[in-house]
Amino acid sequence: MNYGSTMEGRSADIRTITFPSGKRMIYGLTVTGGRKPNWRHAVGTTEGMSGDTRGIPEWLDFEWREPSYPGLKMKDFPSDEAYSKAVSEKYSKLTTKTQRVFIKSRIPPEVVHEAIESRLHVQKGQGLPEKSLWIYFIWTDDGIKFRWDLYCTKPCVTKEGGDEVD
Repeated sequence: MNYGSTMEGRSADIRTITFPSGKRMIYGLTVTGGRKPNWRHAVGTTEGMSGDTRGIPEWLDFEWREPSYPGLKMKDFPSDEAYSKAVSEKYSKLTTKTQRVFIKSRIPPEVVHEAIESRLHVQKGQGLPEKSLWIYFIWTDDGIKFRWDLYCTKPCVTKEGGDEVD
């Protein structure tokens, strides 16, 4: 099943990420790139990882804009001021998109427990846990897709899930 193709010819300029608590992160991250062989390397893929035991949010609200890619280049303008003015004009015309991505309900509790348990067995400053949960957000023509992966530093059964992304 295919839920959307990756973004070609534009980038995702992430403005804010809002947590269920209301806390907002002003982000300023832009994701871009070309078509890759699988979802881990897809255009618009960004990942998040927490090295502690705070748990996983129920959802995240994203706000972003989609400028063309590649964007304006400073070398194409006679001055920094002209470049800044062109960028400001370009961005002022872009629509801000929003989407809530549900997370916690889409990752099996036993997978979350495995990652947390693995982290609890590593003393602070003594290296990485054997297992960690990686969360991926993939920007597509149809919005943000979500994938998760239980990463292992030693051989273990691979566990992953989330949206299908071509």
